[in-house]
Amino acid sequence: MSSGTGRAAAGIPASRSSQIDVDERAERLRMWARRLRSAAREEASASPDPPSSAWGAESRPAVDRSLWQALAAPGPDARSRIDGISGLRWEGAGPLLERGAADAVEVWIDRELAAMHAIHRAGRILDRPEWTERLRRAVDWHLEHTGTENATHRPWSVHLFLLEGSPEAEFFASGQVHAVVVEHADGPPDVCSSWILRDAARELDLAAEGAASRLP
Repeated sequence: MSSGTGRAAAGIPASRSSQIDVDERAERLRMWARRLRSAAREEASASPDPPSSAWGAESRPAVDRSLWQALAAPGPDARSRIDGISGLRWEGAGPLLERGAADAVEVWIDRELAAMHAIHRAGRILDRPEWTERLRRAVDWHLEHTGTENATHRPWSVHLFLLEGSPEAEFFASGQVHAVVVEHADGPPDVCSSWILRDAARELDLAAEGAASRLP
């Protein structure tokens, strides 16, 4: 029996039942936001931009870094700057980035999830629902194809899996958080991981408040 059917049978009006569902979902997102902040341990920078330690030495910025750089310079041109970044797979299903022949899977997954994290914020700020829809398809692909052995211990996009809301997605997100905790068992996470966790927590709080960033 579905929860909606059960509540109707219990005499809860449909409209009230729907509100209960919304309230329960909002509280679960807030719970996860608290858990992410707890895993971050120490107060991270309040900067909206990832710390410099997020990026390695590159002859030119990779796609994920280019996306975050575009977000760091908001304004009327931000949308066109993001649209102009090459290497993003906007159409179809599957991952957002192509994996290069020489890319180690861990490096590619790190960049992929970092790019998804950036696109989620961009879609919220710039009101691009089609970007949010594309992220849904990428999340579905990762739930089927990305294993915990590919974890990079940097929990990029953890909030996207929590917003997806299925048990499988929450299990994936739990694995990301667990990897950070295990990696830094004797102290706080590295600056980048701490920033990611707190930024993801902020996005969950926005979603709990009914912000447009939510992935229903």
